[in-house]
Amino acid sequence: GLPGLNAARAQFKAIANGDTQLDPYKNWVDFGMNLKNPASIVNFIAAYGTHSTIASATTADAKRDAAMKLVFGDSSLNEADRQAFLNGTGSYAGNLGGLNDVDLWIGGLAEKKMAFGGMLGSTFSFVFELQLENLQNGDRFYYLSRTQGLNLLNELEANSFAEMVIRNTDIGQTGYAVPGDIFSVPDHVLYVDLAEQTKWGYTDPVGTDPFLNALAPLVQRGTNFIKYNGLDHVLIQGTNGDDTIISGGGDDSVWGRGGNDRIEAGYGVDKIHGGEGDDIITNAGTDIGETDFLMGEEGNDVIHAGSGLALVFGNQGSDVLIAGPDGKEMFGGEGDDFMLGGDGGDFLLGNEGDDWIEAGNGFDTTAGDNSELFFNSTILGHDVMFAGENEHDFDAESGDDIMVQGESVMRNEGMWGYDWAIYKGSTKSADADLLRPIFTTDQQDILRNRFDAVEGLSGYKQNDLLKGDNRSTAFPTTPDPEAEPDANLAGAENTMIKHHLSQAGIDRIAGLRELLGNLVQNSATVGEAAREAEI
Repeated sequence: GLPGLNAARAQFKAIANGDTQLDPYKNWVDFGMNLKNPASIVNFIAAYGTHSTIASATTADAKRDAAMKLVFGDSSLNEADRQAFLNGTGSYAGNLGGLNDVDLWIGGLAEKKMAFGGMLGSTFSFVFELQLENLQNGDRFYYLSRTQGLNLLNELEANSFAEMVIRNTDIGQTGYAVPGDIFSVPDHVLYVDLAEQTKWGYTDPVGTDPFLNALAPLVQRGTNFIKYNGLDHVLIQGTNGDDTIISGGGDDSVWGRGGNDRIEAGYGVDKIHGGEGDDIITNAGTDIGETDFLMGEEGNDVIHAGSGLALVFGNQGSDVLIAGPDGKEMFGGEGDDFMLGGDGGDFLLGNEGDDWIEAGNGFDTTAGDNSELFFNSTILGHDVMFAGENEHDFDAESGDDIMVQGESVMRNEGMWGYDWAIYKGSTKSADADLLRPIFTTDQQDILRNRFDAVEGLSGYKQNDLLKGDNRSTAFPTTPDPEAEPDANLAGAENTMIKHHLSQAGIDRIAGLRELLGNLVQNSATVGEAAREAEI
Protein backbone atom coordinates (compact mmCIF):
# COMPACT_ATOMS: atom_id res chain seq x y z
CA GLY A 1 0.00 0.00 0.00
CA LEU A 2 0.88 3.67 0.09
CA PRO A 3 3.65 4.40 2.62
CA GLY A 4 3.29 7.00 5.32
CA LEU A 5 4.77 10.47 5.02
CA ASN A 6 8.08 9.69 6.73
CA ALA A 7 8.53 6.33 4.98
CA ALA A 8 7.88 7.99 1.61
CA ARG A 9 10.35 10.79 2.35
CA ALA A 10 13.02 8.20 3.17
CA GLN A 11 12.41 6.53 -0.21
CA PHE A 12 12.42 9.86 -2.04
CA LYS A 13 15.69 10.85 -0.37
CA ALA A 14 17.31 7.65 -1.63
CA ILE A 15 16.00 8.30 -5.17
CA ALA A 16 17.40 11.86 -4.99
CA ASN A 17 20.83 10.55 -3.98
CA GLY A 18 20.67 11.83 -0.44
CA ASP A 19 18.95 15.21 -0.86
CA THR A 20 18.66 16.40 2.76
CA GLN A 21 15.61 18.45 1.84
CA LEU A 22 13.76 15.10 1.88
CA ASP A 23 14.95 13.94 5.29
CA PRO A 24 12.17 12.17 7.23
CA TYR A 25 10.84 14.41 9.99
CA LYS A 26 12.73 13.73 13.22
CA ASN A 27 9.88 14.42 15.64
CA TRP A 28 6.66 16.36 16.14
CA VAL A 29 8.63 19.57 16.69
CA ASP A 30 10.44 19.18 13.36
CA PHE A 31 7.17 18.41 11.57
CA GLY A 32 5.41 21.39 13.16
CA MET A 33 8.18 23.77 12.03
CA ASN A 34 7.54 22.72 8.42
CA LEU A 35 3.76 23.08 8.31
CA LYS A 36 1.97 25.65 6.18
CA ASN A 37 -0.24 26.50 9.15
CA PRO A 38 1.58 25.85 12.47
CA ALA A 39 -1.77 25.47 14.26
CA SER A 40 -2.30 22.26 12.29
CA ILE A 41 0.20 20.48 14.55
CA VAL A 42 -2.55 20.16 17.19
CA ASN A 43 -4.84 18.34 14.76
CA PHE A 44 -2.07 16.02 13.57
CA ILE A 45 -1.11 15.08 17.13
CA ALA A 46 -4.77 14.54 17.99
CA ALA A 47 -5.22 12.29 14.93
CA TYR A 48 -1.98 10.30 15.00
CA GLY A 49 -0.35 10.84 18.42
CA THR A 50 0.28 7.78 20.62
CA HIS A 51 0.54 9.59 23.95
CA SER A 52 -1.61 7.95 26.63
CA THR A 53 -3.75 11.07 27.11
CA ILE A 54 -4.73 10.93 23.43
CA ALA A 55 -5.17 7.17 23.28
CA SER A 56 -7.50 7.26 26.29
CA ALA A 57 -9.67 10.05 24.87
CA THR A 58 -12.85 8.78 23.24
CA THR A 59 -14.06 11.82 21.27
CA ALA A 60 -12.46 14.12 18.69
CA ASP A 61 -12.84 17.11 21.00
CA ALA A 62 -11.19 15.24 23.87
CA LYS A 63 -8.29 14.22 21.64
CA ARG A 64 -7.81 17.85 20.51
CA ASP A 65 -7.88 19.03 24.13
CA ALA A 66 -5.21 16.47 25.00
CA ALA A 67 -3.13 17.55 21.99
CA MET A 68 -3.40 21.22 23.03
CA LYS A 69 -2.03 20.35 26.48
CA LEU A 70 0.84 18.40 24.92
CA VAL A 71 1.77 21.32 22.65
CA PHE A 72 1.39 24.17 25.15
CA GLY A 73 2.08 22.29 28.38
CA ASP A 74 -0.21 21.64 31.36
CA SER A 75 0.22 21.02 35.07
CA SER A 76 -1.57 17.69 34.71
CA LEU A 77 1.26 16.33 32.54
CA ASN A 78 4.70 15.07 33.42
CA GLU A 79 6.93 17.70 31.73
CA ALA A 80 9.77 15.27 31.00
CA ASP A 81 7.33 12.84 29.40
CA ARG A 82 5.73 15.66 27.36
CA GLN A 83 9.12 16.75 26.03
CA ALA A 84 10.05 13.17 25.20
CA PHE A 85 6.81 12.78 23.23
CA LEU A 86 7.27 16.00 21.24
CA ASN A 87 10.96 15.30 20.52
CA GLY A 88 10.63 11.57 19.79
CA THR A 89 12.97 10.36 22.52
CA GLY A 90 12.80 7.74 25.25
CA SER A 91 9.85 5.39 24.95
CA TYR A 92 8.58 7.38 21.95
CA ALA A 93 11.71 6.95 19.82
CA GLY A 94 10.47 3.89 17.93
CA ASN A 95 7.44 5.43 16.23
CA LEU A 96 8.23 9.06 17.11
CA GLY A 97 5.07 9.30 19.16
CA GLY A 98 2.88 8.42 16.17
CA LEU A 99 4.57 10.76 13.67
CA ASN A 100 5.54 7.81 11.48
CA ASP A 101 1.83 7.01 11.07
CA VAL A 102 1.00 10.37 9.45
CA ASP A 103 -0.59 9.79 6.04
CA LEU A 104 1.47 10.76 2.98
CA TRP A 105 -1.35 12.63 1.25
CA ILE A 106 -2.62 14.56 4.27
CA GLY A 107 0.84 15.27 5.68
CA GLY A 108 2.32 16.27 2.32
CA LEU A 109 -0.48 18.73 1.56
CA ALA A 110 -0.02 20.36 4.97
CA GLU A 111 3.66 21.19 4.39
CA LYS A 112 4.64 24.83 3.91
CA LYS A 113 5.21 25.92 0.33
CA MET A 114 8.67 25.87 -1.20
CA ALA A 115 10.47 29.17 -1.61
CA PHE A 116 10.46 31.18 -4.86
CA GLY A 117 6.82 30.72 -5.79
CA GLY A 118 6.32 26.98 -5.45
CA MET A 119 2.78 25.86 -4.68
CA LEU A 120 3.77 22.56 -3.01
CA GLY A 121 5.81 21.50 -0.02
CA SER A 122 9.12 19.67 -0.25
CA THR A 123 7.55 16.19 -0.47
CA PHE A 124 5.10 16.80 -3.30
CA SER A 125 7.46 19.20 -5.10
CA PHE A 126 9.81 16.24 -5.47
CA VAL A 127 6.99 13.95 -6.65
CA PHE A 128 5.76 16.52 -9.18
CA GLU A 129 9.21 17.33 -10.56
CA LEU A 130 10.26 13.68 -10.75
CA GLN A 131 7.10 12.72 -12.63
CA LEU A 132 7.55 15.47 -15.23
CA GLU A 133 11.26 14.72 -15.62
CA ASN A 134 10.50 11.02 -16.15
CA LEU A 135 7.92 11.91 -18.79
CA GLN A 136 10.42 14.21 -20.50
CA ASN A 137 13.39 11.87 -20.34
CA GLY A 138 11.34 8.87 -21.46
CA ASP A 139 9.95 10.67 -24.51
CA ARG A 140 12.31 10.28 -27.47
CA PHE A 141 10.34 12.94 -29.32
CA TYR A 142 10.83 15.54 -26.58
CA TYR A 143 12.05 18.76 -28.15
CA LEU A 144 15.15 19.54 -26.07
CA SER A 145 17.41 16.95 -27.71
CA ARG A 146 15.75 16.94 -31.13
CA THR A 147 15.93 20.71 -31.66
CA GLN A 148 19.33 21.44 -30.09
CA GLY A 149 21.15 23.98 -32.22
CA LEU A 150 18.13 24.79 -34.38
CA ASN A 151 16.23 28.04 -34.51
CA LEU A 152 13.17 26.14 -33.31
CA LEU A 153 14.74 25.62 -29.88
CA ASN A 154 15.52 29.33 -29.58
CA GLU A 155 11.98 30.18 -30.64
CA LEU A 156 10.60 27.77 -28.05
CA GLU A 157 12.76 29.42 -25.40
CA ALA A 158 11.43 32.84 -26.35
CA ASN A 159 7.85 31.63 -26.45
CA SER A 160 5.37 31.79 -23.59
CA PHE A 161 2.00 30.32 -22.77
CA ALA A 162 0.53 33.82 -22.85
CA GLU A 163 1.65 34.27 -26.47
CA MET A 164 0.20 30.87 -27.40
CA VAL A 165 -3.15 31.91 -25.93
CA ILE A 166 -3.09 35.21 -27.82
CA ARG A 167 -2.24 33.51 -31.12
CA ASN A 168 -4.74 30.68 -30.85
CA THR A 169 -7.81 32.28 -29.26
CA ASP A 170 -9.98 35.28 -30.05
CA ILE A 171 -8.20 37.21 -27.29
CA GLY A 172 -5.57 38.10 -29.84
CA GLN A 173 -8.23 39.59 -32.10
CA THR A 174 -10.07 41.59 -29.45
CA GLY A 175 -7.00 43.38 -28.08
CA TYR A 176 -7.71 42.23 -24.53
CA ALA A 177 -4.57 42.44 -22.39
CA VAL A 178 -3.23 39.27 -20.73
CA PRO A 179 -0.32 39.05 -18.26
CA GLY A 180 3.06 37.88 -19.55
CA ASP A 181 2.79 35.22 -16.85
CA ILE A 182 -0.74 34.20 -17.72
CA PHE A 183 -1.34 32.47 -14.38
CA SER A 184 -0.63 35.65 -12.43
CA VAL A 185 -3.17 38.32 -11.48
CA PRO A 186 -1.87 41.90 -11.86
CA ASP A 187 -2.83 44.53 -9.33
CA HIS A 188 -3.81 46.94 -12.11
CA VAL A 189 -4.50 46.68 -15.85
CA LEU A 190 -3.70 49.78 -17.90
CA TYR A 191 -4.10 50.60 -21.58
CA VAL A 192 -2.35 53.43 -23.38
CA ASP A 193 -5.69 53.97 -25.12
CA LEU A 194 -7.92 55.10 -22.23
CA ALA A 195 -11.07 54.40 -24.27
CA GLU A 196 -9.95 50.80 -24.74
CA GLN A 197 -9.24 50.53 -21.02
CA THR A 198 -12.71 51.82 -20.19
CA LYS A 199 -14.27 49.36 -22.64
CA TRP A 200 -12.81 46.47 -20.67
CA GLY A 201 -14.00 47.88 -17.36
CA TYR A 202 -10.68 49.08 -15.92
CA THR A 203 -9.98 52.44 -14.29
CA ASP A 204 -6.74 54.17 -13.37
CA PRO A 205 -5.72 53.57 -9.74
CA VAL A 206 -5.23 56.58 -7.47
CA GLY A 207 -2.30 56.95 -5.09
CA THR A 208 -2.82 57.21 -1.34
CA ASP A 209 0.24 59.29 -0.42
CA PRO A 210 -0.72 63.01 -0.46
CA PHE A 211 2.87 64.17 -1.01
CA LEU A 212 3.39 61.90 -4.01
CA ASN A 213 -0.03 62.79 -5.38
CA ALA A 214 0.89 66.47 -5.15
CA LEU A 215 3.93 65.81 -7.34
CA ALA A 216 2.38 63.47 -9.89
CA PRO A 217 -0.59 61.09 -10.16
CA LEU A 218 -0.04 57.36 -9.82
CA VAL A 219 -0.80 56.98 -13.54
CA GLN A 220 0.49 59.72 -15.83
CA ARG A 221 -0.99 59.94 -19.30
CA GLY A 222 -0.49 61.81 -22.54
CA THR A 223 -0.91 61.23 -26.25
CA ASN A 224 0.48 57.71 -26.80
CA PHE A 225 2.15 58.03 -23.40
CA ILE A 226 1.66 56.23 -20.09
CA LYS A 227 3.78 56.04 -16.95
CA TYR A 228 3.02 54.11 -13.77
CA ASN A 229 4.66 55.60 -10.65
CA GLY A 230 3.86 52.86 -8.14
CA LEU A 231 5.29 49.59 -6.87
CA ASP A 232 2.30 47.35 -7.61
CA HIS A 233 2.39 44.68 -10.30
CA VAL A 234 0.80 46.10 -13.44
CA LEU A 235 -0.14 44.95 -16.93
CA ILE A 236 0.21 47.63 -19.62
CA GLN A 237 -1.12 47.28 -23.16
CA GLY A 238 0.11 49.56 -25.96
CA THR A 239 -1.55 50.57 -29.21
CA ASN A 240 -0.64 50.13 -32.86
CA GLY A 241 0.88 53.62 -32.80
CA ASP A 242 4.24 54.87 -31.56
CA ASP A 243 3.85 54.58 -27.79
CA THR A 244 6.00 55.56 -24.82
CA ILE A 245 5.42 53.14 -21.94
CA ILE A 246 7.17 53.38 -18.55
CA SER A 247 6.35 50.73 -15.97
CA GLY A 248 6.87 50.98 -12.21
CA GLY A 249 8.70 49.02 -9.55
CA GLY A 250 6.58 45.86 -9.57
CA ASP A 251 6.68 42.65 -11.59
CA ASP A 252 5.15 44.06 -14.74
CA SER A 253 3.99 42.87 -18.16
CA VAL A 254 4.18 45.27 -21.11
CA TRP A 255 2.90 44.64 -24.65
CA GLY A 256 4.02 47.31 -27.10
CA ARG A 257 1.98 45.89 -29.99
CA GLY A 258 2.38 47.79 -33.28
CA GLY A 259 4.33 50.97 -33.93
CA ASN A 260 7.82 52.13 -33.04
CA ASP A 261 7.58 52.08 -29.27
CA ARG A 262 9.81 53.38 -26.48
CA ILE A 263 9.48 51.05 -23.47
CA GLU A 264 11.19 51.48 -20.09
CA ALA A 265 10.87 48.43 -17.84
CA GLY A 266 10.98 49.55 -14.22
CA TYR A 267 12.69 47.73 -11.37
CA GLY A 268 11.16 44.29 -10.84
CA VAL A 269 10.74 40.98 -12.64
CA ASP A 270 9.35 42.22 -15.93
CA LYS A 271 8.16 40.57 -19.14
CA ILE A 272 8.45 43.00 -22.05
CA HIS A 273 7.12 42.35 -25.57
CA GLY A 274 8.03 45.02 -28.11
CA GLY A 275 5.69 43.72 -30.81
CA GLU A 276 5.74 44.94 -34.39
CA GLY A 277 7.81 47.98 -35.29
CA ASP A 278 11.29 49.26 -34.50
CA ASP A 279 11.23 49.48 -30.72
CA ILE A 280 13.64 50.80 -28.09
CA ILE A 281 13.51 48.83 -24.82
CA THR A 282 15.49 49.72 -21.71
CA ASN A 283 15.43 48.08 -18.30
CA ALA A 284 15.93 49.43 -14.78
CA GLY A 285 16.98 45.99 -13.52
CA THR A 286 15.73 43.46 -11.02
CA ASP A 287 16.52 41.90 -7.65
CA ILE A 288 19.44 39.54 -7.13
CA GLY A 289 18.49 36.05 -8.26
CA GLU A 290 15.52 37.19 -10.37
CA THR A 291 15.40 37.37 -14.17
CA ASP A 292 13.78 39.80 -16.60
CA PHE A 293 12.47 38.70 -20.00
CA LEU A 294 12.98 41.28 -22.76
CA MET A 295 11.70 40.47 -26.27
CA GLY A 296 12.04 42.78 -29.23
CA GLU A 297 9.91 40.64 -31.57
CA GLU A 298 9.21 41.97 -35.10
CA GLY A 299 11.21 44.92 -36.37
CA ASN A 300 14.71 46.29 -35.93
CA ASP A 301 14.86 46.78 -32.19
CA VAL A 302 17.32 48.24 -29.68
CA ILE A 303 17.38 46.60 -26.24
CA HIS A 304 19.49 47.58 -23.23
CA ALA A 305 19.07 44.88 -20.57
CA GLY A 306 20.11 47.00 -17.57
CA SER A 307 21.35 45.59 -14.26
CA GLY A 308 20.55 42.14 -12.92
CA LEU A 309 19.98 38.90 -14.77
CA ALA A 310 17.96 38.92 -17.98
CA LEU A 311 17.04 36.82 -20.98
CA VAL A 312 17.11 39.03 -24.09
CA PHE A 313 15.60 38.05 -27.44
CA GLY A 314 15.99 40.18 -30.54
CA ASN A 315 13.68 37.90 -32.55
CA GLN A 316 12.97 39.02 -36.13
CA GLY A 317 14.84 41.92 -37.71
CA SER A 318 18.34 43.35 -37.40
CA ASP A 319 18.60 44.23 -33.74
CA VAL A 320 21.01 45.95 -31.35
CA LEU A 321 21.29 44.12 -28.02
CA ILE A 322 23.31 45.58 -25.12
CA ALA A 323 23.84 43.45 -22.02
CA GLY A 324 24.68 46.04 -19.38
CA PRO A 325 26.13 44.94 -16.02
CA ASP A 326 25.63 41.44 -14.57
CA GLY A 327 25.25 38.21 -16.52
CA LYS A 328 22.90 38.00 -19.49
CA GLU A 329 21.86 35.42 -22.06
CA MET A 330 21.12 37.15 -25.35
CA PHE A 331 19.71 35.74 -28.60
CA GLY A 332 20.07 37.85 -31.73
CA GLY A 333 17.39 35.98 -33.65
CA GLU A 334 16.83 36.35 -37.37
CA GLY A 335 18.62 39.15 -39.19
CA ASP A 336 22.08 40.71 -38.99
CA ASP A 337 22.41 41.75 -35.36
CA PHE A 338 24.84 43.74 -33.22
CA MET A 339 25.42 42.44 -29.69
CA LEU A 340 27.47 44.01 -26.91
CA GLY A 341 28.31 42.14 -23.71
CA GLY A 342 28.70 43.65 -20.26
CA ASP A 343 30.69 43.16 -17.07
CA GLY A 344 29.07 39.86 -16.09
CA GLY A 345 29.48 36.38 -17.51
CA ASP A 346 27.40 36.63 -20.69
CA PHE A 347 26.28 34.03 -23.22
CA LEU A 348 25.79 35.75 -26.57
CA LEU A 349 24.17 33.82 -29.45
CA GLY A 350 23.98 35.45 -32.86
CA ASN A 351 21.48 32.94 -34.32
CA GLU A 352 20.60 33.40 -38.00
CA GLY A 353 22.22 36.11 -40.08
CA ASP A 354 25.67 37.68 -40.26
CA ASP A 355 26.16 39.04 -36.77
CA TRP A 356 28.66 41.36 -35.08
CA ILE A 357 29.19 40.23 -31.47
CA GLU A 358 31.40 42.03 -28.95
CA ALA A 359 31.92 40.42 -25.54
CA GLY A 360 32.35 42.47 -22.39
CA ASN A 361 34.63 42.26 -19.37
CA GLY A 362 33.27 38.99 -17.96
CA PHE A 363 34.11 35.38 -18.78
CA ASP A 364 31.87 35.27 -21.85
CA THR A 365 30.91 32.75 -24.50
CA THR A 366 29.99 33.91 -27.99
CA ALA A 367 28.21 31.57 -30.40
CA GLY A 368 27.89 32.73 -33.98
CA ASP A 369 24.75 30.74 -34.63
CA ASN A 370 22.58 28.64 -32.28
CA SER A 371 25.25 27.03 -30.06
CA GLU A 372 25.10 23.61 -31.73
CA LEU A 373 26.81 21.30 -29.25
CA PHE A 374 27.10 18.47 -31.79
CA PHE A 375 29.08 20.64 -34.25
CA ASN A 376 26.59 20.13 -37.09
CA SER A 377 24.94 23.52 -37.28
CA THR A 378 22.62 23.88 -40.25
CA ILE A 379 22.51 27.66 -39.78
CA LEU A 380 24.95 29.48 -42.07
CA GLY A 381 26.04 32.84 -40.69
CA HIS A 382 29.24 34.77 -41.42
CA ASP A 383 29.91 36.36 -38.05
CA VAL A 384 32.49 38.70 -36.51
CA MET A 385 33.13 38.10 -32.81
CA PHE A 386 35.31 40.00 -30.35
CA ALA A 387 36.64 38.70 -27.04
CA GLY A 388 36.51 41.04 -24.10
CA GLU A 389 39.15 41.64 -21.45
CA ASN A 390 38.65 38.30 -19.68
CA GLU A 391 38.90 34.64 -20.66
CA HIS A 392 36.67 33.84 -23.59
CA ASP A 393 35.10 30.92 -25.45
CA PHE A 394 34.42 31.27 -29.19
CA ASP A 395 31.95 28.93 -30.92
CA ALA A 396 32.02 30.27 -34.47
CA GLU A 397 29.89 27.45 -35.95
CA SER A 398 28.95 27.30 -39.65
CA GLY A 399 29.98 30.06 -42.03
CA ASP A 400 33.16 32.08 -42.58
CA ASP A 401 33.75 33.70 -39.21
CA ILE A 402 36.30 36.07 -37.69
CA MET A 403 37.33 35.70 -34.04
CA VAL A 404 39.16 38.75 -32.66
CA GLN A 405 41.40 37.60 -29.82
CA GLY A 406 41.58 39.25 -26.43
CA GLU A 407 44.45 39.45 -23.95
CA SER A 408 43.53 36.50 -21.75
CA VAL A 409 43.07 32.80 -22.54
CA MET A 410 40.95 32.13 -25.64
CA ARG A 411 39.21 28.93 -26.73
CA ASN A 412 38.66 29.14 -30.49
CA GLU A 413 36.20 26.60 -31.92
CA GLY A 414 35.77 27.40 -35.59
CA MET A 415 33.57 24.46 -36.58
CA TRP A 416 32.51 24.59 -40.26
CA GLY A 417 33.50 27.22 -42.81
CA TYR A 418 36.72 29.22 -43.19
CA ASP A 419 37.36 30.66 -39.75
CA TRP A 420 39.96 33.29 -39.00
CA ALA A 421 41.52 34.14 -35.63
CA ILE A 422 43.06 37.61 -35.62
CA TYR A 423 45.04 39.59 -33.06
CA LYS A 424 44.14 43.05 -34.33
CA GLY A 425 44.47 45.61 -31.57
CA SER A 426 46.53 43.36 -29.30
CA THR A 427 49.11 45.17 -27.17
CA LYS A 428 51.12 41.98 -26.59
CA SER A 429 52.96 39.64 -28.92
CA ALA A 430 50.81 36.77 -30.13
CA ASP A 431 51.85 33.14 -29.59
CA ALA A 432 49.35 31.10 -31.60
CA ASP A 433 49.63 27.51 -32.78
CA LEU A 434 46.68 25.97 -34.63
CA LEU A 435 47.86 22.53 -33.49
CA ARG A 436 47.33 23.48 -29.85
CA PRO A 437 44.10 21.52 -29.15
CA ILE A 438 41.00 22.69 -27.33
CA PHE A 439 41.22 19.79 -24.89
CA THR A 440 44.84 19.71 -23.84
CA THR A 441 46.65 17.66 -21.21
CA ASP A 442 49.87 19.58 -21.67
CA GLN A 443 50.23 21.76 -18.58
CA GLN A 444 52.04 24.55 -20.41
CA ASP A 445 49.18 24.84 -22.94
CA ILE A 446 46.38 25.20 -20.39
CA LEU A 447 46.87 28.97 -20.14
CA ARG A 448 47.49 29.48 -23.86
CA ASN A 449 45.07 30.17 -26.68
CA ARG A 450 43.74 26.90 -28.11
CA PHE A 451 42.21 26.14 -31.49
CA ASP A 452 40.02 23.68 -33.35
CA ALA A 453 38.88 23.90 -36.98
CA VAL A 454 40.46 27.35 -37.41
CA GLU A 455 41.91 27.97 -40.89
CA GLY A 456 43.18 31.56 -40.81
CA LEU A 457 45.57 33.24 -38.39
CA SER A 458 46.93 36.77 -38.39
CA GLY A 459 48.88 38.92 -35.93
CA TYR A 460 49.18 42.66 -35.42
CA LYS A 461 52.02 45.13 -34.81
CA GLN A 462 54.01 43.10 -32.27
CA ASN A 463 56.62 40.36 -32.66
CA ASP A 464 54.06 37.62 -33.24
CA LEU A 465 54.63 33.87 -33.48
CA LEU A 466 51.98 32.24 -35.69
CA LYS A 467 51.93 28.53 -36.57
CA GLY A 468 49.49 26.71 -38.85
CA ASP A 469 48.27 23.12 -38.73
CA ASN A 470 48.89 20.02 -40.83
CA ARG A 471 45.42 19.27 -42.11
CA SER A 472 45.14 17.57 -45.48
CA THR A 473 44.44 19.68 -48.56
CA ALA A 474 42.92 16.72 -50.36
CA PHE A 475 39.56 18.39 -50.71
CA PRO A 476 39.77 19.15 -54.49
CA THR A 477 39.70 15.43 -55.34
CA THR A 478 37.79 14.13 -52.31
CA PRO A 479 34.06 13.63 -52.84
CA ASP A 480 31.96 16.11 -50.94
CA PRO A 481 30.68 14.15 -47.92
CA GLU A 482 27.49 16.20 -47.84
CA ALA A 483 26.68 14.97 -51.36
CA GLU A 484 26.68 11.35 -50.24
CA PRO A 485 23.43 9.78 -48.99
CA ASP A 486 25.15 8.50 -45.85
CA ALA A 487 27.43 11.46 -45.30
CA ASN A 488 29.90 11.17 -42.44
CA LEU A 489 31.28 14.63 -41.80
CA ALA A 490 33.29 13.27 -38.89
CA GLY A 491 35.49 11.59 -41.50
CA ALA A 492 36.39 15.04 -42.83
CA GLU A 493 37.46 16.32 -39.41
CA ASN A 494 41.18 16.49 -40.22
CA THR A 495 40.80 17.73 -43.80
CA MET A 496 39.90 21.05 -45.37
CA ILE A 497 36.54 19.76 -46.59
CA LYS A 498 33.94 22.45 -45.87
CA HIS A 499 36.67 24.66 -44.41
CA HIS A 500 38.20 26.25 -47.53
CA LEU A 501 38.08 29.92 -48.44
CA SER A 502 35.75 30.28 -51.41
CA GLN A 503 35.45 33.03 -53.96
CA ALA A 504 32.31 34.19 -52.17
CA GLY A 505 34.30 34.38 -48.95
CA ILE A 506 37.01 36.47 -50.59
CA ASP A 507 34.47 38.83 -52.12
CA ARG A 508 32.74 39.24 -48.75
CA ILE A 509 35.61 41.36 -47.35
CA ALA A 510 36.57 44.48 -49.27
CA GLY A 511 40.29 44.47 -50.11
CA LEU A 512 40.91 40.84 -49.14
CA ARG A 513 41.80 39.78 -52.68
CA GLU A 514 44.45 42.50 -52.88
CA LEU A 515 45.80 41.48 -49.47
CA LEU A 516 46.14 37.84 -50.51
CA GLY A 517 47.95 38.78 -53.71
CA ASN A 518 49.49 35.82 -55.55
CA LEU A 519 47.88 33.33 -53.17
CA VAL A 520 44.72 33.62 -55.28
CA GLN A 521 44.59 33.40 -59.06
CA ASN A 522 42.74 36.03 -61.01
CA SER A 523 39.05 35.21 -61.23
CA ALA A 524 39.09 35.84 -64.97
CA THR A 525 41.48 32.96 -65.65
CA VAL A 526 40.28 30.20 -63.36
CA GLY A 527 36.96 28.46 -62.76
CA GLU A 528 34.98 28.73 -59.55
CA ALA A 529 35.83 25.18 -58.42
CA ALA A 530 39.54 25.78 -58.92
CA ARG A 531 39.43 29.15 -57.18
CA GLU A 532 37.76 27.54 -54.17
CA ALA A 533 40.63 25.05 -54.06
CA GLU A 534 43.34 27.67 -54.09
CA ILE A 535 43.50 28.43 -50.36
